[in-house]
Amino acid sequence: MDRKNEKTYKATREEARKIIKAAKVGATFNVSIRVDLAIENDPEHIFRDGGCSSVSVSKKEALRLADALLSETMEQKGARLPIRSYDRESYQRGTSLEKRWVTSYWIG
Repeated sequence: MDRKNEKTYKATREEARKIIKAAKVGATFNVSIRVDLAIENDPEHIFRDGGCSSVSVSKKEALRLADALLSETMEQKGARLPIRSYDRESYQRGTSLEKRWVTSYWIG
């Protein structure tokens, strides 16, 4: 898959909302998920980030998550929300002949 215009942001909540709001119609939004996994018969230890996946969300949900994932307290301490964006080739729905560029945003 071809990619172009790849950008990485370390955003405050306000900056994240601006990035998401500025996305063009047709952009896709994804949230990275990392889960600590329990170890059977060893309650004192975990596999940190042992499970990793992603989920697609709407633009409205991406805006809500930009506020929810980064608390005001953590932001004041310097924490930032990582957002990566890039343009990728995609086929137009309903046809395998018409390619177009779509911007994908990855949060987290």
